[in-house]
Amino acid sequence: MLCIILYHIMRQESTNIILNRLRRLKLMDNIITNGIKSKERVSKFGEVFTPENIVRDMINLIPAEVREKLDSTWLEPACGNGNFLVQILSDKLDIAEQLGLDNYDINVFKAVCSIYGIDIQHDNVKESIYRMMAIIQQRYKKFTGNDIGVKLGDAIAYVLTQNIIWGDALTEKFMRDESELLIPEWTIDGEDVSRKDFTLASMVEGTMWYGIPTNVYKTVKYTRVMKAKPQEDTNDWV
Repeated sequence: MLCIILYHIMRQESTNIILNRLRRLKLMDNIITNGIKSKERVSKFGEVFTPENIVRDMINLIPAEVREKLDSTWLEPACGNGNFLVQILSDKLDIAEQLGLDNYDINVFKAVCSIYGIDIQHDNVKESIYRMMAIIQQRYKKFTGNDIGVKLGDAIAYVLTQNIIWGDALTEKFMRDESELLIPEWTIDGEDVSRKDFTLASMVEGTMWYGIPTNVYKTVKYTRVMKAKPQEDTNDWV
């Protein structure tokens, strides 16, 4: 059901409708006690969620010049249900607010485009997307006094479905079909957005830390993404 809902984000439904449907699906109803959903998941997958206070402490270990840059790129290769992702997003929204109202919409969009997560559990991916979208809506309303616009909300939701990936960072494969895992890079120029897809393998094997990955899988340009929805999506199985 959720894959259909998220697929329609870039088709015809507003972000508010999407979130209302997600709430009815009760994605957040999984009980998490002492950092786990179940003993079975701990045994089978080693799944233990990092507490909020430890998340904050670990993020603070990152140099300030990275943490305090709006478009610094973050990848959580085992993101769980998004504890690190939502804290990173909240920090970036703080920066966007400090930069003021004039370019707030584009700065929020830039912040979202720079956050990535991978997890082998489908429900964790869905919860991460839900939590991040909910925070964006809440913060946008609080800062601007208005609801987030439909076009901007849809564009943000679309990027989240591309950046928060149902995959295995160890095997570097998508979970849905075991094809090579791709990471999208977004380049923003006004209201035009270009996307380049890189294989995760090319990023990890020697190039990620020393320069721009060289293995470009695909390039897509979205024209005036803030006004009109992108015409192509390649990761609609989230």
